[in-house]
Amino acid sequence: MPENETLFPDARTASRWQPLRDRIARGESPDAVFPDLQEQFHRALKRVFKLWKDRGVDPKDLFEAAQNDPAVLRDLIGQTWNDEFARLLQDATAGETSPDLEGVLRCFLDSVWEQIRGHLQIDCLDGGVPDSFLNRIDQMLERMIRSLLKNPSRPPRRPTNIKPPPDIDDMLGESLPLA
Repeated sequence: MPENETLFPDARTASRWQPLRDRIARGESPDAVFPDLQEQFHRALKRVFKLWKDRGVDPKDLFEAAQNDPAVLRDLIGQTWNDEFARLLQDATAGETSPDLEGVLRCFLDSVWEQIRGHLQIDCLDGGVPDSFLNRIDQMLERMIRSLLKNPSRPPRRPTNIKPPPDIDDMLGESLPLA
């Protein structure tokens, strides 16, 4: 694949991830990139939900159709003008038998994450992807699922009070507090 091509058919969407990919390629740790990745992930979902609504499709209806009726889901995907993320929802839930809403949301968000993960190429890092980073991704996705279970029509909000874990290198340079 030529260097200027992306895994996303829409270059505007792919460009959202390029700065993060470049930072990781320059050697910045995935944990350091996580706050910006989380921000972009939430912005992407917000944009997708808005696009679906602008085309007359409530995200809740898409998720319920993925749960209950593949024929209705196909019709709704057509109404979204075959949006990439609506098709991703269909693909993610195609093999599921009688999934509940939580299962549909989990399949969808996991598929979105896998697509982003592939574009960022974090699995190409020397030494692999840190477990701390993957745990933070799992926590982020779990929060999103819980939020969407409360209101599947509204994109999940990005938490504002999450602080990144302390940098161990900085902590080692400081003197320990006396007890």
